[in-house]
Amino acid sequence: MHLASLLSFLGAAALASAAKLTITIPPTPPVLPNPASLPPSTHAILIGAPGTKYSAPLRRDNTLVFDSLPEASYLLQIHARDHFFPPYRVDVSADATAQTVNVWQTFRGNEWSNKGPHLGSGAGQVTVEARPAARKDFYQPRGGFSVMSIFKNPMILMGLVSVVMIFGMPKLMENMDDETKKDFEEMQQNTFGGKEGPASQMQNFDLAGFLSGKPSAAGNAGSAKKK
Repeated sequence: MHLASLLSFLGAAALASAAKLTITIPPTPPVLPNPASLPPSTHAILIGAPGTKYSAPLRRDNTLVFDSLPEASYLLQIHARDHFFPPYRVDVSADATAQTVNVWQTFRGNEWSNKGPHLGSGAGQVTVEARPAARKDFYQPRGGFSVMSIFKNPMILMGLVSVVMIFGMPKLMENMDDETKKDFEEMQQNTFGGKEGPASQMQNFDLAGFLSGKPSAAGNAGSAKKK
């Protein structure tokens, strides 16, 4: 009698501790058209209380299986070389006869109580689908030739403006009337300091004479005129 009671108790305890979680990875075009192309290094990790961690490798049937999960709340992460998977929350709760497994999608950087869509639940075991969110791109594709990229270059724009000024200014001067042309020439003379502009003054500047303290030719000419 006592042996039968003990066996029934052990059977109920084993049933209560036999929670099973199965994750299937279905085809998800265009991100993952063929789940069989996932590398063998793909695996899932269940993270529970500090020091609690379970790992499950990817099987040939594109599933990840966790057996005999104790009662706790877990963070499920799927690691793949070429794809991103969203994180999930797995809650294993026990009652008198069996355990109940619930799976939700969760969000990184949010409170643990902030649950996403409910993916599934079951008594003792549950099977849910995990779809990749995006593909990992490690290389940036090389950009092709674009004519607009040339015109966006500041040096090219400055060169084009200079060419337009060189070839367009004479045409513009020819189309001006005499009065406007005269005003424009006077404005140029006032801007550049008369007949000799800054460029001419720089060319006639005697640096050696200035450093030696000798008066320049322009200064001598001015003094002679004053005399």
